[in-house]
Amino acid sequence: MGLSYFENVGYFLRNCNGKTLRYDQACLQIITNEQLSFWSQYEECEDCILLKTADLNHTGDVVIETFSPLRYLVQNEQGRSCNGTYAFGEFGQYSLNLTNGWPAECQPRTFGQVARRSLFLSLIGICLSSVDVSWCDVRLPGVLQRLAAMYLIVGALECAFMRTSQNMTPGRSLFRDITAGWQQWLATTLLVAIQICITLTVSAPGCPRGYSGPGGLHRTALGDFTLQNCTGGIAGYIDRLILGTSHLYKGGRYRDVYHTKLPYDPEGVLGVLSGVLVVQAGAHATRIMLAYNHARARIMRWVFWSIVFGISGGGLCMFSKEGGPIPVNKPLWSVSYCLVTSSMAFFIQAVLYFLVDLKNKWGGRPLYYAGQNALFLYIGSELLKRHFPLHWHISAPSHSQLLATHAAAMLMWLAVGVALYKKRIFIAL
Repeated sequence: MGLSYFENVGYFLRNCNGKTLRYDQACLQIITNEQLSFWSQYEECEDCILLKTADLNHTGDVVIETFSPLRYLVQNEQGRSCNGTYAFGEFGQYSLNLTNGWPAECQPRTFGQVARRSLFLSLIGICLSSVDVSWCDVRLPGVLQRLAAMYLIVGALECAFMRTSQNMTPGRSLFRDITAGWQQWLATTLLVAIQICITLTVSAPGCPRGYSGPGGLHRTALGDFTLQNCTGGIAGYIDRLILGTSHLYKGGRYRDVYHTKLPYDPEGVLGVLSGVLVVQAGAHATRIMLAYNHARARIMRWVFWSIVFGISGGGLCMFSKEGGPIPVNKPLWSVSYCLVTSSMAFFIQAVLYFLVDLKNKWGGRPLYYAGQNALFLYIGSELLKRHFPLHWHISAPSHSQLLATHAAAMLMWLAVGVALYKKRIFIAL
């Protein structure tokens, strides 16, 4: 049972079956047309049995405490059930539909919802990255567009292969997270392998095989003047061929350094295949939450995968900036870059879970406030990043002055996030 099995239908309501929700409470509506029993227990109650919370023979509401993730089990008269663990949000209004016609089984998010969200993200990204241009010059790739593409691929894999709670009961098995997601990882590995093969074996016209550098003046001091039109290697060539040079990113410091003639977009097509690895790693981090119900087991798995990803990425680049068969390259989203960043993310997840959820040393603020309206804050910062008071002109600014102005803008947007949270306003796709 993953996060996508529950649908939060609104934060603005404060009632639940005639009861007014107080702080640290949410409302769960269980939609059913048969006799069901709902059993639950809070994760904070370590090694405690589940207790019967409600008996239902029709659609009904249950008040849930949100101070701790909830372990639950829904069972029908025939003994068939679904179970899992879920962290409900304060004042959330959740709906769980169990009327599909296969008995008490939790309903996954449909692929249509994933596709719709990906489409909206792409459209928003195109609008944000195209200022003062006509359609002939609009930039098609971009940060949100790449996130949308990777989210679409991983979302499709999850819709196709996600295990139901009957097949993924939380426990202590060392390989439970792997057995629950091996099909997704197999497909992801195939996509990454395709990216690697294209990058290392296919050459752009007039360029050496496997070249993925900036082109221009690169290697001219060694007497090699054949790379002037090889910016980005095969990745750059694919983007220019499919999207056209006028629809790619026009900036980049490499243009000034290497005096390149051809444009290259750091959010191009080929990098989506390797970037899927990062999104799949995030899905796996959540899968670990579902497969293991003990904090120590979760932390150990996150640290384990952090080490595996870190060593793999470091090995590909020989633990150096520009060495190895696949150097760390952010503009290309090279496989080594994706592995190293995923390793860092797993480790940070383990540390934050230890401090926030296990030891209660920190409540997760202000990250929590910003995360509630992350997309809105991103769009707002992109639209207003050149406007006062979020930005003010400084003639000949130093690095410290730029840092101070950007930090001030960040604090202002954080204040906006806090204000939206206090007013119970949550804007999402």
